[in-house]
Amino acid sequence: MAPQSPAECAAEVLWHYAQGGPGVFWGDIHFYSGEWDATDRVHRIDTNRCPLVMMTGEYDYSCTVELSEATAARIPGVRFRRMDGIGHFPFAENPELFAAYLLPELVALAPAD
Repeated sequence: MAPQSPAECAAEVLWHYAQGGPGVFWGDIHFYSGEWDATDRVHRIDTNRCPLVMMTGEYDYSCTVELSEATAARIPGVRFRRMDGIGHFPFAENPELFAAYLLPELVALAPAD
């Protein structure tokens, strides 16, 4: 989480995350860090059929901005957005800041009338 996230939100995220059973956290990391890799397939995402916006927080150390940007570069038509001042749990650690990043992206994706 970002150091400037509201303390009450950070505490709630920590509490929720701590509720995972033994081995769940490490199993999760093992799965997305080595067991399953879609690097060679992400270019097949059809962003005309299913628009895609990738948003990554500057304090996300498990899915860094650099890794997300590299993935986004492989997907034609993807929109990438770095979220400054936020981490891996943007919607929970700082809902107001996340909304400031999310809402313009949703407006940009909305069909024109």
